[in-house]
Amino acid sequence: MSAVVFLGPTLPAGRARELLPGCDLRPPAGQGDVLRALQRGATRLGIVDGWFDQQPAVWHKEILYALERGATVLGAASMGALRAAELHAFGMVGVGRIFELFRDGVLEDDDEVAVAHGPADSGYQPLSEAMVNLRDRLDAAVAAGLLDPASAAQVVARLKPLPYPVRSFEAAAAFARELGRGRSELEDFLAAPHASLKQRDAEALLARLAAGAGPPTAPAVRVERTVFFERLRLLVATEAGTVPPTSPPPAGSGSRALLGLLAEQQAELLGVKPQADELAQVAGEFCAARGLRDEPSLLAWLNRRGLSLEALEAGWREEAALRRIERLYAPELLTRQRRLELLGS
Repeated sequence: MSAVVFLGPTLPAGRARELLPGCDLRPPAGQGDVLRALQRGATRLGIVDGWFDQQPAVWHKEILYALERGATVLGAASMGALRAAELHAFGMVGVGRIFELFRDGVLEDDDEVAVAHGPADSGYQPLSEAMVNLRDRLDAAVAAGLLDPASAAQVVARLKPLPYPVRSFEAAAAFARELGRGRSELEDFLAAPHASLKQRDAEALLARLAAGAGPPTAPAVRVERTVFFERLRLLVATEAGTVPPTSPPPAGSGSRALLGLLAEQQAELLGVKPQADELAQVAGEFCAARGLRDEPSLLAWLNRRGLSLEALEAGWREEAALRRIERLYAPELLTRQRRLELLGS
């Protein structure tokens, strides 16, 4: 599957497709969007842009869940840089200078990357300038000899308190004029077309994906299955059609299927994994009950039913997990069984 990239005002979609042909471009990431991408089979994700205040932001746990599932997740430039700075220790890959500034604590405020922008049908046209881009361009003006460092710092100090939707290069030039440091060359320099820092970092992320960014190298993470996370995960699954919202399971199958699902989730929550001998016992009992004495007979049995060996092995793991959970909860199950027997007598 092609890489999924969450992109909005930071970089035009056409430029993104030049750098990463065939990429699956999605709108800025919001709550549940990483889970939705995983639901559709994504294994490589790039987060550039994300929602801040218009709708709930992408959750940290979504990204950790993706990493737990073995996905590669890169972040840069905007919301991606923020999340990567927070989660790089867990395997999220940060790309670019903005990520480094947040990772190293040079920058801390989310508003540094925030911008106002137009709707999707405008290509998320930026309507303001990110503070990180203003800082970067003023540094470039200093390097070009158009502004001294002290004056640049004063302009930054005037820009920072402004609400992010009204920050702009025009405002920067106006503040420079008020300081008596503005010259036409500086105004022209600030207004001239250029690749912003956010754009450059986004392009670096796309280039990294195009080069085949590998899986994370950090130790595997486990995401705590809180009720809030499970609610969001199941909501996304329902949206995708993998969880029928109204249709009941076939008669007589629901209880066992639900029991197996809950046992599998509880085993995952507790970090319990069936051992090789437990899996071998389940597989042996399964084959013996059906007279499957060797591999050819097993494969022929699967073929007649249109099943794969991988699906069957997944079923064996679920059964082994169910048995392990039953053993772990044996005292509680015995107590409950006795209570039910008393109530039924």
